[in-house]
Amino acid sequence: MAHILTNTEKKCFQENGFLILRRAIEPELMHRVEKQLWSAVDVPRDNPHAWTERTDIRLDRPDEHKTGAMLELSRHENVWGVCKQFVGESVLREPSGFDVLISWPRPGTDWNVSYSGHIDGYNVQHEYHPFTIGATVYGLPVQHAGGAFTYWPGSHLPAWEHFQQHGWLDEDGRDSFSGKPRLGGDVGPGREHIGEPGDLLFWHNLLTHSGSHNAGSSVRFGLIARFTRTDVDSVIEDRDPNPWKYWDGLDPSASSKAHQHSHAATEQASGVGADCHRRLCELA
Repeated sequence: MAHILTNTEKKCFQENGFLILRRAIEPELMHRVEKQLWSAVDVPRDNPHAWTERTDIRLDRPDEHKTGAMLELSRHENVWGVCKQFVGESVLREPSGFDVLISWPRPGTDWNVSYSGHIDGYNVQHEYHPFTIGATVYGLPVQHAGGAFTYWPGSHLPAWEHFQQHGWLDEDGRDSFSGKPRLGGDVGPGREHIGEPGDLLFWHNLLTHSGSHNAGSSVRFGLIARFTRTDVDSVIEDRDPNPWKYWDGLDPSASSKAHQHSHAATEQASGVGADCHRRLCELA
């Protein structure tokens, strides 16, 4: 059954820049995704010693993420369907699978929380290729210090205000965002996304985030999809002060100053648990 976003969940996303839906994908599909992931890396799943010798972060078969169960997952009613509830029913491009980022385990090594992050969209030439909303899911369980996707709740709104004032590129045609205090620079400790396969993290395209060191004992398969409006090029040229003008499923009157207020809510709906806490995870 498709998860229908509540007004509380939508407000939570607007204020904090993310929403986590627990148990959003049926185990049968996630089992097929896991099988496909292991088939696309040249390392045996039953030899943990071999995992620690790997350093690459991509699948050995580079187009695997655009096929099979991973393509099916990107078009799932609780993935693409929920993104359409945020952005609009007919304005998002059809997804073509998930990017896969692998973090191989380094058990026994030191781990520290991330204190700086980035936003996606800039390439190595510092060109900006915008998207609208991201979705992250894991192929295997990820615990504390296990290479979790790390993010900074509420960072999307200061970023929005920055781009309203400075544009996407600086006077030299380079990324105008990275390294700025409280934005792409030192932003305090991030929050780890601890989760099981089937737990979905939806995040605003301007949410500061980063990867993290995997000091655990398991491989971290991070699956990331970025959903884009069909009219995204014209959208980014619009300097309208309302950050939610092009999010058809959200309240356009929501204040751009919402990052000054903390908000937490947990709901249960259609068997899916929603989590949108601004506080850091309690580390066990």
